[in-house]
Amino acid sequence: MDNYNVYINILSLILIWLGNTDSQLIFNLAESSSTDCSQDADIAFLIDTSRSLGLQAYQKELHFVERVLERYEIGPNKTKVAVITFSAGSKLEFDFNRYQTKDEVLRAIRSIPYTDGMCTTIYRALKQAREEVFVPKAGDRENVKNLAVILTDGETNPGRYDLFTFPMAKSLTRQEANDLKFHGVEVFGIGVGHRVDHVEMIGISSGARNYYRVDDIDDLEKSRLFHVLLNKVCASPLRRRRYMCTSLFTILLRALLYSFTLCCIALYWYTYAN
Repeated sequence: MDNYNVYINILSLILIWLGNTDSQLIFNLAESSSTDCSQDADIAFLIDTSRSLGLQAYQKELHFVERVLERYEIGPNKTKVAVITFSAGSKLEFDFNRYQTKDEVLRAIRSIPYTDGMCTTIYRALKQAREEVFVPKAGDRENVKNLAVILTDGETNPGRYDLFTFPMAKSLTRQEANDLKFHGVEVFGIGVGHRVDHVEMIGISSGARNYYRVDDIDDLEKSRLFHVLLNKVCASPLRRRRYMCTSLFTILLRALLYSFTLCCIALYWYTYAN
């Protein structure tokens, strides 16, 4: 059993590393260095609705989003807003085309129901943001900043919703976050409480400086985090689509790691089958 645990730990580390290698060599073909705040952006909020949060905390989470958006000029030619919720699966509550005024957006956010799900499928929310929100047919614009803000009180947990092991689901979350960032979206993370995997959230965010943590949901309400977040979002540069370039060295290194993974699996079966 000790050898089995060693093999599993090695495989988990390899899966996590393989989920990160694509982010190491990229060419950003067009990125503006301007940090002028035009208040124009396409902002998607990815909001945790899992059972661990609780209804009252969820309502405070929504209120925090409202406070951030109150400082923006929202409209078809100004800032546009989309919302995805996630727990057991993810749901697109509304995309950038749905609402045209600030009042409409804020009313829509207040009416988002609490799903009380048993899982935290962050990877599904990230994938849905890339495929269904930050696309032209959903109202995404190439000439403004694309931003995503994810709020959670926990970590990736597929539960029984998806047939993934815990390490596989964590690796998938990191890979989906990388894909979203390669797509030209700057990601901000907010972790609430003591159950948050801060390492995972930093990996999801566009760097450690884009990740914020509070110890309690009440701290989220009382703190000036929404001012900090607003200023940071406002100062983020305009980003264009990114294109990945994998070097020969990276290809060979990944081939070696895959080979090592297969060797670990073969060694495990040889040890316990005989």
